[in-house]
Amino acid sequence: MANDIAVDIAVDIARYPTKHMASPCTANPELWFGYPDDDAGDGAAKARAYERSATEARIQCLRRCPLAQQRLCAQRAVKYREEYGVWAGVKLPGGQYRKRAQLAQAHEVLRRIAAGEINARQLPENADLLARSEHDATPVTALVVHLPSAHVGPRSAA
Repeated sequence: MANDIAVDIAVDIARYPTKHMASPCTANPELWFGYPDDDAGDGAAKARAYERSATEARIQCLRRCPLAQQRLCAQRAVKYREEYGVWAGVKLPGGQYRKRAQLAQAHEVLRRIAAGEINARQLPENADLLARSEHDATPVTALVVHLPSAHVGPRSAA
């Protein structure tokens, strides 16, 4: 299922390159669209894994996906009544009956993103997530190597 969604998005991007931008979700669809609700396996472990994946997917979407592409993504999620995954920076809660109110609320947010009424980056939960992820970032040491230049001194016209 996750691969089918990513393929559909990749096909849309290839078909309409002027309307679509490269999406971070096409690189690792399981991060964005995996973990449907089912009865197999440890439910608590699945929920934790889904939450970690969804958080990472939201961060990538909010940082790397252009607003125009987020709107197209939100349109697609609303049009096809998606229940799972991260769409335009919004995590959908799943299709369980007990989550129907959360799903309806998420679809309303997606509808407003699709219409351009709101920006996914400015939603309070997403703004907080981005702020936390910036503070939690692990510093990385970079190695800078300066190579000697082949030319030393002023250039002459001769």
